Amino acid sequence: MDVKPCPFCGSYNIAIDKCTSRVRCKDCFATSGLISKYLSKAERKEDAAIMAWNTRVNEKDD
Repeated sequence: MDVKPCPFCGSYNIAIDKCTSRVRCKDCFATSGLISKYLSKAERKEDAAIMAWNTRVNEKDD
């Protein structure tokens, strides 16, 4: 699953924390939101975290 750049600073320096199932920008330290909304759509917790991270206000849900 592709990870979008940080919505705040535009960085592609992104990490996926498997312990907390969150995506984090290594430059500005922004983190993904709660993954519970995406768990039913994802095969793994990491995928749910990426879905949460990739969510943008001006884009429609797929």
